[in-house]
Amino acid sequence: DATALCLSVSDEAYYNKAVAYKNLLDVKNVIKSFQEVVRRGRLNDEMVIHARKFLDDMEKSIRKDHNVDLAGYMLGHDIFDQAFSRMENKEWQAAMNGFKKCLEVNKRHQQSYGNIGICLAMLGKKEEALKALNMALAIDPAYLPAINNRILVEGLKEGEKLKEEKFASIDFSREKFLMEKIKVK
Repeated sequence: DATALCLSVSDEAYYNKAVAYKNLLDVKNVIKSFQEVVRRGRLNDEMVIHARKFLDDMEKSIRKDHNVDLAGYMLGHDIFDQAFSRMENKEWQAAMNGFKKCLEVNKRHQQSYGNIGICLAMLGKKEEALKALNMALAIDPAYLPAINNRILVEGLKEGEKLKEEKFASIDFSREKFLMEKIKVK
């Protein structure tokens, strides 16, 4: 039947989209695409079974690492993205407020603490910035952006603002994964 064929092609398209996002290390969109496969697909379909297993494994990993469920993780991701956009626009206070909202959802999100540290440094609040960076490092002592940013902030005088040319946005999770992948080969 034509309707079943359209749904099957559409399901496969979402599945392929998820795989493409997975290859790009875009976790948020991998999850969204696999959720769509599960939502649209038939229970016993191989793609649906694989998507459901992936999502179950992700939820277990997220609960272990962040102590939040998949829905909370996705909400936190959306809040983080909005805050990060503010940060890239040099709206330091608004960005910081957004990162704090992200931490209300995901208390173990080292990137939010690290970015709060940068925002505070951009506002000339050295001691508060160092506390935020230390929180990021308490969660992940190997979190390189916080380590590097802490060195920059330590060099400031209280009230002195971090120079904007020192700010560069990176996707550290993706970069870390790629570096680990390169080391293995």
